[in-house]
Amino acid sequence: MADTLEPQAVMPVSALLRQLSDDTASDDFTLKRLMRSMRPQSFGMMLLLMAVVGAAPVISLVGGLLLLVLAFQMICGWAEPTFPTWIADRSIAKRHLRPVLVRAIRVLEWFERIVHPRFATPANLTKRLVGAVVLVLTIRLLITPIPMSNIPPSLIIAVIALAYLEQDGLLLLIAVLAACVLLGVELSILWHLAHGADWIKSLFNAGP
Repeated sequence: MADTLEPQAVMPVSALLRQLSDDTASDDFTLKRLMRSMRPQSFGMMLLLMAVVGAAPVISLVGGLLLLVLAFQMICGWAEPTFPTWIADRSIAKRHLRPVLVRAIRVLEWFERIVHPRFATPANLTKRLVGAVVLVLTIRLLITPIPMSNIPPSLIIAVIALAYLEQDGLLLLIAVLAACVLLGVELSILWHLAHGADWIKSLFNAGP
């Protein structure tokens, strides 16, 4: 029998993030506690959360590095996310993350009206595909130091994670195509900039 993504009864993503945002038990959180509370949704929830972190102005580097770890584990077919103890037990202040979570929850609540399981795909293949696309987008996120440039790839990763969580094959396909368009446009811009720089350099080197 084909290894497909089968619909499961899970808590809405927005509800899980709202619980995280409203939790007043502590002023910070650790990845270990998050993974323990989100185990049924595992990789998808961690991808979504790290995409939200990657969109934040202060802690985007942390989100990007953890996305790399998640992407490699998905490509290798791991059953659930695993981090070294020094990473899993490291705390992140909620004051940096809560404003981003509040905005993300509003968007997710709208998305959840139209996102639902459809076009089931092979689970293992889907996991590896998602990992590969997230890996490329994360590398793009980390190597571009321009302010606000972390938002487009983080947003696409968040949509990919949501589609993966909700087992929505159609939305996943759209998100992967959006990633290809984003990377294609940016590579085209870089090529034109490099070509323009060579042209200007040739003018100065031409001499009288």
